[in-house]
Amino acid sequence: MPVQPSQQTFAIAYREHLGWMLHTVRRLGVHAPDAEDVAHDVFSTAWRRLDTWIPEKPMRPWLFGIAFRVVSNRKSTRAGNEELSDTLDELKGSPHRPDELLEGEVTRRHVLQALDALPIDQRAVFVGHDIESTPITELATALEIPLNTAYSRLRLARQRFQSTFAGLQNEVRA
Repeated sequence: MPVQPSQQTFAIAYREHLGWMLHTVRRLGVHAPDAEDVAHDVFSTAWRRLDTWIPEKPMRPWLFGIAFRVVSNRKSTRAGNEELSDTLDELKGSPHRPDELLEGEVTRRHVLQALDALPIDQRAVFVGHDIESTPITELATALEIPLNTAYSRLRLARQRFQSTFAGLQNEVRA
């Protein structure tokens, strides 16, 4: 019989995974000011569904599946375009030249725009596998989809991401 996780186990997991969850919900399309609230919603949902987690398995894929569903159901998810001022504040004191900083910011914004172009179901598989390095089998389980569907969504997401990103980069060069 599997051991049920305790409140203490969950509290440790919360502290251990909170930073990762904040990045994850952002990558799934949540705007920066909403990320903390959404991450809290994910952990609240996880607490209520704790009996569905199998302690012998890694927690991150299970949390990722919950994050996907919370973000998908959230009507107030906004586009992932960041305010330039947020990034510039983070880069103050950087040893890089201003033109290098601007180039990096443009690339980062293009990545976010290409992610925003993906439907949420494809985006979740793309972010989970290609960015978070979650094995596709664990991702399919966490997202509650067949393995072949996960592979199909990943293939479609990669194609769309690459096409959108290349188009955005070409606009800058033109």
